[in-house]
Amino acid sequence: MSNGLASCSTEVSKSQRDKAIVLREDVNKYAAVKFGVHNINGIKNNMQKLQEVCDYGKEHKLNIIGLVETNVSEKEAKFINIENSIYQGYWSSAESTKRKGSGVGILIDGEWSRHITKVEKPNPYMIGMTLSFKKNAFKIWIIYLPPNDKGKIKEIQRQLMRDIAGAKANIHHILGGDFNKILDIELDTANKKDRQKCKELPLTKWIERLGFIESFRHYKTKERKKTW
Repeated sequence: MSNGLASCSTEVSKSQRDKAIVLREDVNKYAAVKFGVHNINGIKNNMQKLQEVCDYGKEHKLNIIGLVETNVSEKEAKFINIENSIYQGYWSSAESTKRKGSGVGILIDGEWSRHITKVEKPNPYMIGMTLSFKKNAFKIWIIYLPPNDKGKIKEIQRQLMRDIAGAKANIHHILGGDFNKILDIELDTANKKDRQKCKELPLTKWIERLGFIESFRHYKTKERKKTW
């Protein structure tokens, strides 16, 4: 004798099954992010560089790419024509009084860009982007620390530390960029003259205590190779 209640509870309509499959696919789609950071060292005089970065990102299925030292204004960056690009660009203008060493940006693909809820451009060396989901959010900061400007380095570190310390518990941070610092003298340098660059930043020591990891060195513990 069949149990009507049991059969009713296990029977699922086709529309419900289809909806469940779509939801599962959406969850899987955002279960991991492929993220890259590149010091592009200027794009004003060679805009082909940005095309090459976009082509590389597309080939390697990168969802988000951070760029530092763009050396262009936000307006100039927006008008660069990229063929067959899957990315949207967000830019913090370079210092108008400097020829090089400033300007940052974020390239993000169409799927992930749907979740952008906030973009912050506090100065020419930082750009922040918040991606919001149902229960959690990700805050991405792309940073360039100008090696010869101690005042600016301190300002950027303070701003980042305030942002991370004041964030809600459901906000997870991703930091990328060029800190112009060497973290491991044995693995990250070929020149002993670079030893002075190995002095730790207050920021890096602080985020390590919070549980942040340098993703490349975490997985490539002994490889003598620069991060991309």
